[in-house]
Amino acid sequence: MVSREIVGSPSDTVATLSWSILLNLLLRDPKTAYPRSDEARRRAHEHGFDALVPVNDIQHGWVLAQMGRVEEGLSEMLRWETVMIRLAGAAPVAVGISFLIVAEVDLIAGRWREGLEAVNEGLELALCTRSEFSEAELHRLKGEFLLLGGKGAASEAAQCFRDAIEVARRQSAKSWELRATISLGRFLASQGNRDEARAMLGEIYNWFTEGFDTADLKDAKALLNELNG
Repeated sequence: MVSREIVGSPSDTVATLSWSILLNLLLRDPKTAYPRSDEARRRAHEHGFDALVPVNDIQHGWVLAQMGRVEEGLSEMLRWETVMIRLAGAAPVAVGISFLIVAEVDLIAGRWREGLEAVNEGLELALCTRSEFSEAELHRLKGEFLLLGGKGAASEAAQCFRDAIEVARRQSAKSWELRATISLGRFLASQGNRDEARAMLGEIYNWFTEGFDTADLKDAKALLNELNG
Protein backbone atom coordinates (compact mmCIF):
# COMPACT_ATOMS: atom_id res chain seq x y z
CA MET A 1 0.00 0.00 0.00
CA VAL A 2 1.29 3.47 -0.89
CA SER A 3 0.97 4.89 2.61
CA ARG A 4 3.37 2.33 4.04
CA GLU A 5 5.95 3.03 1.35
CA ILE A 6 6.11 6.81 1.39
CA VAL A 7 4.41 8.09 4.56
CA GLY A 8 6.61 8.58 7.60
CA SER A 9 4.69 9.85 10.62
CA PRO A 10 1.75 8.02 12.24
CA SER A 11 -0.51 11.04 11.68
CA ASP A 12 0.32 11.06 7.96
CA THR A 13 -0.39 7.33 7.80
CA VAL A 14 -3.83 7.75 9.36
CA ALA A 15 -4.63 10.71 7.10
CA THR A 16 -3.56 8.76 4.01
CA LEU A 17 -5.64 5.78 5.08
CA SER A 18 -8.65 8.07 5.56
CA TRP A 19 -8.35 9.49 2.05
CA SER A 20 -7.94 5.98 0.66
CA ILE A 21 -11.08 4.86 2.49
CA LEU A 22 -12.99 7.87 1.16
CA LEU A 23 -11.94 7.13 -2.40
CA ASN A 24 -12.97 3.48 -2.17
CA LEU A 25 -16.34 4.35 -0.64
CA LEU A 26 -17.02 6.98 -3.30
CA LEU A 27 -16.32 4.19 -5.78
CA ARG A 28 -18.72 1.99 -3.76
CA ASP A 29 -16.03 -0.55 -2.97
CA PRO A 30 -16.56 -1.28 0.75
CA LYS A 31 -14.65 -4.58 0.65
CA THR A 32 -11.41 -2.70 -0.06
CA ALA A 33 -12.27 0.07 2.38
CA TYR A 34 -13.14 -2.22 5.32
CA PRO A 35 -9.64 -3.37 6.40
CA ARG A 36 -8.23 0.12 5.86
CA SER A 37 -10.98 1.57 8.02
CA ASP A 38 -10.15 -0.84 10.83
CA GLU A 39 -6.46 0.05 10.56
CA ALA A 40 -7.12 3.81 10.54
CA ARG A 41 -9.25 3.56 13.67
CA ARG A 42 -6.70 1.38 15.45
CA ARG A 43 -3.80 3.69 14.63
CA ALA A 44 -5.75 6.81 15.64
CA HIS A 45 -6.53 5.29 19.05
CA GLU A 46 -2.99 3.97 19.51
CA HIS A 47 -1.38 7.36 18.89
CA GLY A 48 -3.98 9.49 20.66
CA PHE A 49 -5.25 11.30 17.56
CA ASP A 50 -8.52 12.27 19.22
CA ALA A 51 -9.43 14.80 16.52
CA LEU A 52 -9.40 12.03 13.89
CA VAL A 53 -11.57 9.58 15.82
CA PRO A 54 -14.93 11.10 14.74
CA VAL A 55 -13.89 11.16 11.07
CA ASN A 56 -12.64 7.58 11.20
CA ASP A 57 -15.74 6.31 13.00
CA ILE A 58 -18.08 8.07 10.56
CA GLN A 59 -16.17 6.51 7.68
CA HIS A 60 -16.41 3.11 9.36
CA GLY A 61 -20.17 3.53 9.68
CA TRP A 62 -20.32 4.29 5.96
CA VAL A 63 -18.35 1.11 5.24
CA LEU A 64 -20.78 -0.95 7.29
CA ALA A 65 -23.80 0.60 5.58
CA GLN A 66 -22.43 -0.06 2.11
CA MET A 67 -21.84 -3.66 3.17
CA GLY A 68 -25.52 -3.97 4.12
CA ARG A 69 -25.08 -3.52 7.89
CA VAL A 70 -27.18 -0.36 7.74
CA GLU A 71 -28.46 0.03 11.30
CA GLU A 72 -25.03 -0.71 12.74
CA GLY A 73 -23.48 1.81 10.39
CA LEU A 74 -26.03 4.49 11.25
CA SER A 75 -25.46 4.01 14.96
CA GLU A 76 -21.69 4.32 14.47
CA MET A 77 -22.05 7.54 12.51
CA LEU A 78 -24.80 9.43 14.27
CA ARG A 79 -23.11 9.44 17.67
CA TRP A 80 -20.43 11.72 16.18
CA GLU A 81 -22.76 13.97 14.16
CA THR A 82 -22.89 16.78 16.74
CA VAL A 83 -19.11 16.73 17.12
CA MET A 84 -18.62 17.06 13.37
CA ILE A 85 -20.99 20.03 13.19
CA ARG A 86 -18.93 21.79 15.87
CA LEU A 87 -15.82 21.24 13.77
CA ALA A 88 -17.36 22.93 10.71
CA GLY A 89 -15.44 26.17 11.07
CA ALA A 90 -12.07 24.47 11.41
CA ALA A 91 -12.54 21.70 8.85
CA PRO A 92 -15.39 22.56 6.45
CA VAL A 93 -14.33 20.05 3.79
CA ALA A 94 -14.32 17.16 6.27
CA VAL A 95 -17.66 18.22 7.72
CA GLY A 96 -19.17 18.62 4.25
CA ILE A 97 -18.07 15.10 3.41
CA SER A 98 -19.58 13.91 6.69
CA PHE A 99 -22.99 15.36 5.76
CA LEU A 100 -22.68 13.60 2.40
CA ILE A 101 -21.90 10.32 4.17
CA VAL A 102 -24.81 10.65 6.60
CA ALA A 103 -27.16 11.50 3.73
CA GLU A 104 -26.04 8.54 1.63
CA VAL A 105 -26.56 6.13 4.51
CA ASP A 106 -29.95 7.70 5.21
CA LEU A 107 -30.83 6.99 1.57
CA ILE A 108 -29.72 3.37 1.91
CA ALA A 109 -31.89 3.13 5.03
CA GLY A 110 -34.88 4.87 3.39
CA ARG A 111 -34.81 7.71 5.96
CA TRP A 112 -35.90 10.51 3.60
CA ARG A 113 -36.75 13.12 6.25
CA GLU A 114 -33.45 12.70 8.07
CA GLY A 115 -31.65 12.59 4.73
CA LEU A 116 -33.19 15.85 3.53
CA GLU A 117 -32.14 17.51 6.78
CA ALA A 118 -28.55 16.32 6.37
CA VAL A 119 -28.46 17.39 2.72
CA ASN A 120 -29.81 20.86 3.45
CA GLU A 121 -27.31 21.36 6.27
CA GLY A 122 -24.51 20.21 4.00
CA LEU A 123 -25.57 22.57 1.20
CA GLU A 124 -25.82 25.46 3.65
CA LEU A 125 -22.32 24.69 4.90
CA ALA A 126 -21.00 24.57 1.32
CA LEU A 127 -22.53 27.98 0.63
CA CYS A 128 -21.22 29.57 3.82
CA THR A 129 -17.69 28.17 3.62
CA ARG A 130 -17.35 27.90 -0.17
CA SER A 131 -16.33 24.29 0.36
CA GLU A 132 -17.68 22.79 -2.86
CA PHE A 133 -16.32 19.24 -2.88
CA SER A 134 -19.63 17.62 -1.92
CA GLU A 135 -22.00 20.15 -3.49
CA ALA A 136 -22.93 18.29 -6.67
CA GLU A 137 -23.56 15.00 -4.88
CA LEU A 138 -25.61 16.73 -2.17
CA HIS A 139 -27.89 18.20 -4.84
CA ARG A 140 -28.27 14.73 -6.38
CA LEU A 141 -29.07 13.15 -3.04
CA LYS A 142 -31.64 15.85 -2.34
CA GLY A 143 -33.41 14.86 -5.53
CA GLU A 144 -33.40 11.21 -4.50
CA PHE A 145 -34.86 12.05 -1.08
CA LEU A 146 -37.59 14.19 -2.65
CA LEU A 147 -38.58 11.28 -4.88
CA LEU A 148 -38.47 8.91 -1.91
CA GLY A 149 -40.73 11.20 0.09
CA GLY A 150 -43.20 11.52 -2.77
CA LYS A 151 -46.07 14.01 -2.41
CA GLY A 152 -45.74 15.68 -5.81
CA ALA A 153 -42.04 16.53 -5.55
CA ALA A 154 -41.09 15.09 -8.95
CA SER A 155 -40.38 18.38 -10.71
CA GLU A 156 -38.31 19.66 -7.77
CA ALA A 157 -36.35 16.41 -7.69
CA ALA A 158 -35.61 16.67 -11.42
CA GLN A 159 -34.33 20.21 -10.90
CA CYS A 160 -32.04 18.95 -8.11
CA PHE A 161 -30.55 16.40 -10.53
CA ARG A 162 -30.04 19.13 -13.14
CA ASP A 163 -28.46 21.39 -10.52
CA ALA A 164 -26.09 18.54 -9.59
CA ILE A 165 -25.09 18.12 -13.23
CA GLU A 166 -24.53 21.86 -13.61
CA VAL A 167 -22.33 22.05 -10.50
CA ALA A 168 -20.36 18.97 -11.56
CA ARG A 169 -19.73 20.42 -15.01
CA ARG A 170 -18.62 23.72 -13.52
CA GLN A 171 -16.14 21.82 -11.39
CA SER A 172 -15.13 19.44 -14.21
CA ALA A 173 -16.14 16.62 -11.85
CA LYS A 174 -17.02 13.90 -14.33
CA SER A 175 -17.71 11.22 -11.74
CA TRP A 176 -20.26 13.42 -9.96
CA GLU A 177 -21.73 14.36 -13.34
CA LEU A 178 -22.10 10.69 -14.26
CA ARG A 179 -23.84 9.85 -11.01
CA ALA A 180 -26.24 12.80 -11.32
CA THR A 181 -26.98 11.93 -14.95
CA ILE A 182 -27.84 8.36 -13.96
CA SER A 183 -30.34 9.72 -11.41
CA LEU A 184 -31.85 12.13 -13.92
CA GLY A 185 -31.87 9.46 -16.61
CA ARG A 186 -33.80 7.07 -14.39
CA PHE A 187 -36.27 9.80 -13.55
CA LEU A 188 -36.78 10.80 -17.19
CA ALA A 189 -37.28 7.17 -18.19
CA SER A 190 -39.92 6.78 -15.49
CA GLN A 191 -41.71 9.78 -17.01
CA GLY A 192 -41.60 8.29 -20.49
CA ASN A 193 -38.75 10.48 -21.78
CA ARG A 194 -36.51 7.57 -22.75
CA ASP A 195 -34.90 9.29 -25.77
CA GLU A 196 -33.73 12.26 -23.72
CA ALA A 197 -32.48 9.96 -20.98
CA ARG A 198 -30.60 7.77 -23.47
CA ALA A 199 -28.97 10.73 -25.23
CA MET A 200 -27.72 12.49 -22.12
CA LEU A 201 -26.52 9.31 -20.43
CA GLY A 202 -24.79 8.08 -23.57
CA GLU A 203 -22.89 11.35 -23.88
CA ILE A 204 -21.37 11.25 -20.39
CA TYR A 205 -20.82 7.48 -20.48
CA ASN A 206 -18.87 7.73 -23.74
CA TRP A 207 -16.59 10.37 -22.22
CA PHE A 208 -14.96 7.70 -20.03
CA THR A 209 -12.11 5.59 -21.37
CA GLU A 210 -11.39 3.50 -18.27
CA GLY A 211 -12.88 2.44 -14.94
CA PHE A 212 -15.65 0.37 -16.51
CA ASP A 213 -15.47 -2.09 -13.62
CA THR A 214 -16.56 0.61 -11.13
CA ALA A 215 -20.09 0.57 -9.73
CA ASP A 216 -21.27 3.84 -11.28
CA LEU A 217 -20.15 2.98 -14.80
CA LYS A 218 -21.70 -0.47 -14.44
CA ASP A 219 -24.96 1.19 -13.39
CA ALA A 220 -24.76 3.60 -16.33
CA LYS A 221 -24.18 0.73 -18.75
CA ALA A 222 -27.08 -1.25 -17.31
CA LEU A 223 -29.40 1.75 -17.61
CA LEU A 224 -28.28 2.38 -21.19
CA ASN A 225 -28.99 -1.25 -22.06
CA GLU A 226 -32.43 -0.89 -20.51
CA LEU A 227 -33.12 2.31 -22.43
CA ASN A 228 -31.94 0.70 -25.68
CA GLY A 229 -34.08 -2.38 -25.12
